[in-house]
Amino acid sequence: MRNCISCYQQITDDVNFCPHCGAKQSQLHTQEEVRATHQETENKPVVIIIVLAILTICGSIFTIGRAVLYELVGSMANDDGIMIRAGIYVFASIGTIAGAIMMLLKKMNGLYLYTVCQIIYIIAATFAAIAHNSKENLASVIFVFFVAPSILFLIFYWIKDVRKHLK
Repeated sequence: MRNCISCYQQITDDVNFCPHCGAKQSQLHTQEEVRATHQETENKPVVIIIVLAILTICGSIFTIGRAVLYELVGSMANDDGIMIRAGIYVFASIGTIAGAIMMLLKKMNGLYLYTVCQIIYIIAATFAAIAHNSKENLASVIFVFFVAPSILFLIFYWIKDVRKHLK
């Protein structure tokens, strides 16, 4: 038995194509070469998780600071809408940080928590953009700097190669 050079599933020595993924098997690769290549590709998603988690935590801390500023402005202006959104931002950011930490610990539940909190954040930020729609530039800024990165991070976290490292 040997491992497929593409999907690393066990296959018999006499096959030319992997029955699992269909990849052509080269006789030039030794088992050690296959294992070394497999080890390299196994580590790449872990690095991606670490980078994404660090950026997520930094962004969430920034969002909490921004939400505290909203609370101050909202209380001075007696604007309940700003204060409610600020509370939602803090709640979503704390959950997002917890989800990122859980993903660093390779927990699949961290991805689920992160996803729920980001969806809540995206909805709140979208409502903020709609509320400021009369000010065209502010609505665009909210979308470009707050909503779009959240959507991109969700996509990156849900990539199959990243998810397979979470249990």
